[in-house]
Amino acid sequence: MDLQLAVFSNSDFKVILEEITSRAELVQWAGSKRFSYPLDEKQLTEYLLDASSDKSISYIYSLIRSDDKVLIGHVELSDIDWKNMTAVLSRVLIFKKYRGRGYSHHLLQAILNQAFDILKLKKIKLSVYTFNTPAIACYKK
Repeated sequence: MDLQLAVFSNSDFKVILEEITSRAELVQWAGSKRFSYPLDEKQLTEYLLDASSDKSISYIYSLIRSDDKVLIGHVELSDIDWKNMTAVLSRVLIFKKYRGRGYSHHLLQAILNQAFDILKLKKIKLSVYTFNTPAIACYKK
């Protein structure tokens, strides 16, 4: 499986908007503070503007297949503390039609490589809702 992280961009909005179709899905993906339902391009534009600049406190990525550039998922490193070199793994999502194929393992390996090897962070934190059993199972692997 040849996958890579790409910086999340406004061309990725359509896929996210198609994927998040209910309030419950939005909360499960993003929590209850950053976005409101229904998710829209304006909210995603603001989300994108807050991220991925030099020494930003948030870096947002899409997981794509290298050969055809198809989007498989989404992930964010948020709340980056450059003084203590820590971040939070946030908004992890494998798109529905790609679930159950092992992509989450590749996504986690790629984002941890980005965090530790590229950004030189020292610690990554993770929170997950107790009802999100698929995510918990993935993280335990």
